[in-house]
Amino acid sequence: MLAANASQYIAGQLVFLYGYDTYKTGGVSFPPRALYFEWLTVQSSNVGAGTVTFTTPLVNSYDSTWQDTENLAS
Repeated sequence: MLAANASQYIAGQLVFLYGYDTYKTGGVSFPPRALYFEWLTVQSSNVGAGTVTFTTPLVNSYDSTWQDTENLAS
């Protein structure tokens, strides 16, 4: 996530966090077939730091080296 994108998240907002899309044949899959996912509520965001904090800890671990499904189309 780019630091500036933190401004898109507001306290109380429900978000869907996922990683490792298992369906990559033919480009982007919709809906995503994520191996790891969870629903979270935003507690706060900090544009300067580029961070988003949630009301509960993450259940899963997410690896920044996993391929970004959104970029498969380019």
